[in-house]
Amino acid sequence: MGSGEKSKFTPIPYSLLPTPYSLLPTPYSLLPIFMKDKFLRWLNFVLVADVFLVLFSFGWLVIAVIGHEASVPLGLNLWYKLWQPVFTPSIGILMVGAITSGIISWISRKLQVRS
Repeated sequence: MGSGEKSKFTPIPYSLLPTPYSLLPTPYSLLPIFMKDKFLRWLNFVLVADVFLVLFSFGWLVIAVIGHEASVPLGLNLWYKLWQPVFTPSIGILMVGAITSGIISWISRKLQVRS
């Protein structure tokens, strides 16, 4: 490019750049619905992981009790130590999460019927 030639590139003014919300193909009034869906997806993911933790702990308990009866140490004492700080809260989180997910779904159905 010589000194007399103009650049073909014209910068876009900052005020005309798209914002994250302007890229959404829906009106702003639907943003809380997207947040609810994102929260429910996150909650369901946590609940699925928590279900597997609870099932794992139950399986461990069954195997450890069988081992204890057969005089084979399979971690029953460790399971007892982890009961209060790990397994009890995971069962509580599972129950609260399931109730919360059910309430949110019930409210969503009621609001969809009215609209």
